[in-house]
Amino acid sequence: MTIPNHKIIIKLRGITREYALGKENVLAVLNGIDCEIYQGEFVAIMGPSGSGKSTLLNVIGCLDVPSAGDYWLEGELVSEKTEEELATVRSEKIGFIFQNFNLITEISALENVLVPQLYTTSAKENIEQATMLLEKVGLTERRHHKPAELSGGQRQRVAIARALINNPDIIIADEPTGNLDSKTGREILQLLTELHNNGKTLVLVTHDPAIGKMAERVIYIKDGKIVSEL
Repeated sequence: MTIPNHKIIIKLRGITREYALGKENVLAVLNGIDCEIYQGEFVAIMGPSGSGKSTLLNVIGCLDVPSAGDYWLEGELVSEKTEEELATVRSEKIGFIFQNFNLITEISALENVLVPQLYTTSAKENIEQATMLLEKVGLTERRHHKPAELSGGQRQRVAIARALINNPDIIIADEPTGNLDSKTGREILQLLTELHNNGKTLVLVTHDPAIGKMAERVIYIKDGKIVSEL
């Protein structure tokens, strides 16, 4: 699939991911993935449980490294970078939204949003930006509350604000509505759709066919291989 006037932002060639099971056995989770994702595209990755969806998302998000194959992100080969180099890539180019929110329980919503910026710019600039993002996701009045004092939907909104704090080009989301009721899930999906409409590249793993229908393209994966792209 080619999208006119858009450049390839993510390119995978021959990506495999294997995990050792004891001394002799190997579990192959990804088996030769080839795909491209274009700048500004909304892509859903779907497939049965255990198909390799989350592993593929982790490779795309530079949270995991492939066992073999090449991965280019914005034209830069990242599959051979060190962990320190990958951390820089994640910080500068990718925002993450997780099913379980991954918030730090001991600190406030505002402080959670600030976590990716602990080592960048000034404290005053950080706080102003984080406050603005929490306002954008409708949590201005809850910014000083800790995660335990927030609903599931509010915690996911904090996670979205945190994903945006470094203004990344790419938003990666793993089942972002999986732990939410249907009404709250629709609200979160609307926020994600707005991000895409504002130019962000959105790559989302989901089991929900309704979410798949909203994506511009669906990559179906089974047994660690892409079986179709629609």
